[in-house]
Amino acid sequence: MLKHSFTIPFLLLLSACLETSPILTQSSLDQEVLTALTDVGSKQDLSLDSSTIDQSNDALTEDLTRNDMIIIDVDMVDADGDGHLFGQDCDDRNDAVFPGATETCNGIDDDCDNLIDEGDSLEGSPTWYLDQDQDQYGDDEQSQQSCMQPLNHILRGGDCDDQNPQINPEQSEQCDGLDNNCSGAVDDNIITDGAACIDSGYPPLSPTVGVAQLTIRNGNNAGDDGNLDFVLFDGRTLFSSSLNNVSWDDHMRHTVDVYSMNLIDSGISYDELASGYARLTYDDSDAWAIACTQLSVDGLVISCETYNSPITLDAGDRESLTLSLSNPLPNESLPCTCYDQYLSHGPMLGAIGPNHVRIWGRVDARRKVIIKVGETLETTQAIAYRYPAPENDHTFEVDVHGLTPNTNYHYVIDVAGQLTNGRFTTPPLNGTAGDYKFAVGSCAKTVPSRHPEQPIFEAIIDAQPDMMFMLGDNVYFDSLSNGDSPDVGAMRSYYRDAIQRSTSWSAPHYPSSSVYDPQTPSIRPSTSSRSRWWGTFGRDKRADLHASTPTIAIWDDHDFYSNNSDAFYDESGARKPWTFDSIKVFNEYWPNPDGGLSPDQVNQMGIFFKQSWGDIDIFGLDTRFHRDDTREQMLGRAQMDWIKRELSASQATFKFVLSGSIFAGGANDHEKWPHFEADRNELFNHIWNQEIGGVVLLSGDIHISSILEHRNPDLSNDPYIIYEIISSGLANYGPSNPSSDDYGSVIQMRYMPPYTYDRQRTTVFALVETNSDVPDPTLSVQFLDEHGNSACADCPFIIQRSALGGF
Repeated sequence: MLKHSFTIPFLLLLSACLETSPILTQSSLDQEVLTALTDVGSKQDLSLDSSTIDQSNDALTEDLTRNDMIIIDVDMVDADGDGHLFGQDCDDRNDAVFPGATETCNGIDDDCDNLIDEGDSLEGSPTWYLDQDQDQYGDDEQSQQSCMQPLNHILRGGDCDDQNPQINPEQSEQCDGLDNNCSGAVDDNIITDGAACIDSGYPPLSPTVGVAQLTIRNGNNAGDDGNLDFVLFDGRTLFSSSLNNVSWDDHMRHTVDVYSMNLIDSGISYDELASGYARLTYDDSDAWAIACTQLSVDGLVISCETYNSPITLDAGDRESLTLSLSNPLPNESLPCTCYDQYLSHGPMLGAIGPNHVRIWGRVDARRKVIIKVGETLETTQAIAYRYPAPENDHTFEVDVHGLTPNTNYHYVIDVAGQLTNGRFTTPPLNGTAGDYKFAVGSCAKTVPSRHPEQPIFEAIIDAQPDMMFMLGDNVYFDSLSNGDSPDVGAMRSYYRDAIQRSTSWSAPHYPSSSVYDPQTPSIRPSTSSRSRWWGTFGRDKRADLHASTPTIAIWDDHDFYSNNSDAFYDESGARKPWTFDSIKVFNEYWPNPDGGLSPDQVNQMGIFFKQSWGDIDIFGLDTRFHRDDTREQMLGRAQMDWIKRELSASQATFKFVLSGSIFAGGANDHEKWPHFEADRNELFNHIWNQEIGGVVLLSGDIHISSILEHRNPDLSNDPYIIYEIISSGLANYGPSNPSSDDYGSVIQMRYMPPYTYDRQRTTVFALVETNSDVPDPTLSVQFLDEHGNSACADCPFIIQRSALGGF
């Protein structure tokens, strides 16, 4: 070890001491010597702290002479007391500086390695974050500690995507499938469609045509469309077909029909269609005339024409119309339509919750549909894009997420620049007590000859319900009960008719008075259909209700297939094949909550669902898709287990069970639950045995409105009553048909208690109101007619929650 020493003349040392201490003692001499030594050492770049030196002064004696010298070994000195001697410590005046000390960011060589502030991780040094996108937020995953700022690094982190300057904690969240504000969640706390609000654009076309659709609108006259001969040419015949929809609506003026043709097997390319034409030939002998034609291929409108010139209709003649096709064919639908507007049906509000809503609509062809939502009309933003396809009859639905409970919203549906506005209110959080109101009805038959406008829906709008429950027979497939292979296109036509708006479109395409004269019975249609020649038929108020009031629906026999229909053949027990078409079309036209348990397993399919509003749970049953009369099965095992499980789990104050068939009646009536005794008993016994309180049954079907009570037959003293509210019909006839000069339903009202009856001719809906914000919540029932007036003598009928068990 290298020895360090200093030889200091004593008189020089003494002189240095005397400068600071005139009176010298032995102890003060130690201190002063060391102080002087420190001064000397500092001239040699050494550091000594005299206050900390613990050095023996034994070598100093009183007989030291002026010429004596003091020899001091500096390797024995630790001036700053940091455990490192003078010869080893690069700064013996600073106890934080010594070999092996932690290098800190202070501009000093803390560890005596002749380097200052070296290393990547220094105690006390700032953390620098790589900022590649230069948005002033760095990447937390790419950081380092350094006293000096590294290149492209900043002191602020928090950037979750350092490749995109539009993503950092200062940004506003946008609906794009990205975490714009780096909150850790994608598209959070904003209105979104749950799928990044992406506009995918028109889907690419296949090399050959798949589906062709011909849309035809009747003119100001009517008759039977008969057989329509349709041909596609490009100098040769590419395709030909004879078309004819069900004739139930042909006598209605301005009716729009859609005829679908499958061209997949024809192998026709789009190039072959270009510069070609289509020809339509039809029988014009009975005054049926065309006002507009619209030809689409795979949803794209490639031809659209209106016919404004008068024609002469002669018996036995046939008329031909030619539709020219451009070259090249358009890559987007042409800007024309045979409907009043591109949005041919809707909008309709369906499944809804505190934070979401489902919006439905139908357009005339494949067009760009933009859905915008906001708390005000001015702040609506695009959140979803759709290009409705012909395989779904150009229907679409959008699930809107990120909404706030109990809040008013506006929405806009933009179809190729045509705007339709609407409003809705989200329900409160599930489980929230309050005053809630529900409209209930069934049997909304469209009868063109008898008030087809269905005025009952205006009365429902005036009642301002929170939701509307449609309990079946919402559409009547009256003409489909002629076989086991109904046409899907015909099913869709019934739905389109049921929810259409009245038409304002008009074209002067009149037949001659020799063929059609409304005042001359001999040259007008039969008596049974003559009123269909009059006026323009539509469902304005029904459409208004669906656009502003969330509506959920179940089905019964008429909108399942036909009167008294079930799902299985009586003889073999095999499922009827059209049941799958029925459920497909139903789901196309009702924006319900997702139904069934699995869309891939037949035994778990169905339209049954759960919906909530505040502290009300609503369970929609499917009493048709699994109905098997031979096995007395109403719901099927999977659905039965589902409803029992859901009822047991529900904590709702009131639990509404929606059924197309009524729970009362005789066992021999195949249309009522008592005929399916095992299923009915299993459900009722589960409610009673498990003490599931608050269950109320809502049903329809029978064109009679009633309030019934069901008691436990095994416990005569059981105070738990299951009430059933039957509401029917919205627009259909009762037990006694009205005269030819009147319309409406003969409605029989029954109330328990006091078992009174009130028979009157009217259409009716039930208004069910709940008040759960009281010690014993109440449910009141009122039956109202199409004028909004009470249709019963004892209404409102009040049910206390304490009477419904489990309270």
